[in-house]
Amino acid sequence: LYELIQYTRRNLYREGVLKSRHAGVPTVCVGNITLGGTGKTPCVETVCRLLLSLGKKPVIIARGYGGSMEGDVVVVSDGREIKRSAAEVGDEPLLLSERLLEAGVPVVIGAKRYDAARLAVDELGAEAIVMDDGFQHLAIKRDLNIVVIDASRPFGNLFCLPRGSLREPLSALRDAQLFLLTRAEGVGAISLNALKESLAAHNPQAPIITAAHTPDCFREAHTNERLPLAWVEGRKILAFAGIGNPGAFFLDLEELGARLLDSTPFPDHHEYTSAELGQLAKWARLSSASALVTTEKDLVRIEGLIKPEIMVTALLIKMSFSEQGGDILKASLEGIIQP
Repeated sequence: LYELIQYTRRNLYREGVLKSRHAGVPTVCVGNITLGGTGKTPCVETVCRLLLSLGKKPVIIARGYGGSMEGDVVVVSDGREIKRSAAEVGDEPLLLSERLLEAGVPVVIGAKRYDAARLAVDELGAEAIVMDDGFQHLAIKRDLNIVVIDASRPFGNLFCLPRGSLREPLSALRDAQLFLLTRAEGVGAISLNALKESLAAHNPQAPIITAAHTPDCFREAHTNERLPLAWVEGRKILAFAGIGNPGAFFLDLEELGARLLDSTPFPDHHEYTSAELGQLAKWARLSSASALVTTEKDLVRIEGLIKPEIMVTALLIKMSFSEQGGDILKASLEGIIQP
C-alpha cells in the first residue's frame, strides 16, 4: 500500500497533475531513496563549495528533522552567525551550519521547502538553492537531482516501508540526473559493477560517480582542538553513535587502530539525555577507557550536556571523489548555472 501511494504520487507530479514550483534560482537536490545514512551531508557541503567556486552564493534548505522547531521556516545560520541549537533545528542543519560558516553559506529549515527557498532568495540573497534530503519533496522543482546511494547496502531487501528500507519504489530512480555511490571503497568490483548495471537499467542517462568517506581528524569537544588520526591508535575508547549506519563508524575506529572496549548504537537522530551521557561516562571510567568517541553529527547534539569529567572526541569525515567523479559533478553544476 505504501509503495503504491508513493508510486502514484510521483507519477502525478511527472504528469503535471500535481504542480511543482521553481524557486527562481538554480536548485540542486541531494537526496536518497532509502532510510538511514548514505552520506548526504558531506555531499551537500561539497556541492556548496563547488557552487562558491563557480561564483554563486548557495543557501541550504533542509527539513530540520527532530528539532523542536520542525515544521517552521527558520534561519539556522545567516552565513555570519549560527542562530539556533541542535535541539531546535536538528543535528544535520546545525552540522552544515558549523562546517560552512567560514564559507558564509546560510542554512534554512522548513517542512515546506518552497517557502524556505523563497526566504533564502528574498532575505538571504541566495543565487543557488541546495536541498538537503529532498528527493521525495516534489513540490519544489530542481535543476539537478543527485541521488546518493550507499554502495555497501544500496536498497536493503528491495521492499518499501514498513517491510523494508526503501522510501519509494526503484522506479523513482528515473528522476535522478546524477548517481553518487558512497562508501564504494569497501565494496568489491563485482558487487559495484552489478550495482552500476542495476542503476543503468533504471536510468541509463544519469552518470554514475563514486566517492569515499575517509576519516579526516578528531575534534575534542571541550577545547575544539583538532587531533590527528594517529591519536586514537592503541588507545582504549568507548564509542557511541546515533546515526543511520553506526556499524560503519565503529569499523572506521577499529581500522584506525583504536582499542574499542565497547560500542553503543542509538537510533538515528537520537535525542541524548544527561542521564545517558552520565552512564556512558561512568562505564568509560569503570572500564579504564581514556575517552568517549562519537560522530560529528552526534557531537552537535550533546555539546550542551557533556561534562569535563572525561575526554569526548568526534571523528570528522571528509568526502573524496575520483578525479573523473569530481569533474563530472562540477560540470553538472556548471550546466545548470550558465545563463
